[in-house]
Amino acid sequence: MEHALTFANALFLALEANGHRVSLIDRYYGPARRLAFGTGEQPIQQKEHDPNDRSWAPKRLTVVHIDGQMVGLALVEVAVPTLLRYVGNSTYVRDIDYIAPKGRSRHATDTWTITRDCPTGKLRLVAYAPHCRVELAEHWQESGKSRLLARLPDIVAGIQAFGAKMPALVAQGDAQLECERRQYEVEQRQRAIREDRRRIEESTRQSQDQLDALIHHWAEIKARSEFLERLEKDIAGLPASERAPLLARLALARELIGPTDPMPHFRAWRTPAERYTPKHFEEGE
Repeated sequence: MEHALTFANALFLALEANGHRVSLIDRYYGPARRLAFGTGEQPIQQKEHDPNDRSWAPKRLTVVHIDGQMVGLALVEVAVPTLLRYVGNSTYVRDIDYIAPKGRSRHATDTWTITRDCPTGKLRLVAYAPHCRVELAEHWQESGKSRLLARLPDIVAGIQAFGAKMPALVAQGDAQLECERRQYEVEQRQRAIREDRRRIEESTRQSQDQLDALIHHWAEIKARSEFLERLEKDIAGLPASERAPLLARLALARELIGPTDPMPHFRAWRTPAERYTPKHFEEGE
């Protein structure tokens, strides 16, 4: 850690001395994005940092401003696959350093090996384009006794040269983003038009279904009402001794049928426009 901090401090001071401001920006700043770079001996560029990856979680992008362009900087420690041996108490040691306890087999049942990436103490500096539509990166890595700190002037010059490549690539990236934005707006408008048509058709169908149900209901009520009116006329022609009980039954039948006025049902009917207000899309909107 001390080695990395010493180099990072020297690098930032050297960049500032050359007139290039170093700063931190939010990873959601405009088109900015922070790349994730592998820690293996081969500098493999990975996909954009996954926020669900809990192995590391950068909250800000470290960038240096080169002639108005941002160059992302990432400092990682190189790791290599290493065979480790479990020795108990949640502890692992390098298998080549493992010494079996006296009087016990080296391959006792309470120990096992596993391969994991282990840090080597060697640093790798990565300069990359933090623009989400620009794929460009360059790296400087320690090897053997060669240290990044000793190559600081060359690294600063390399970062400056890297920044000189950025304007044209960023302009292309911005143009691509603008094209994607326009395409997205067109697709969103088309989806909105399709949804509007669907809602119009749905509201029309629902309104028609309700009106049909109202008509059928009224037809049933009207038929019952006409039936009772006919009964009332027939009862009126019967002898007085027979009329009283039949009129009582007729009153019960009318009470059972309930109101025969269709107006309350018609007032409750909802027109298509009352169910959904269509949207109006202007040409070229």
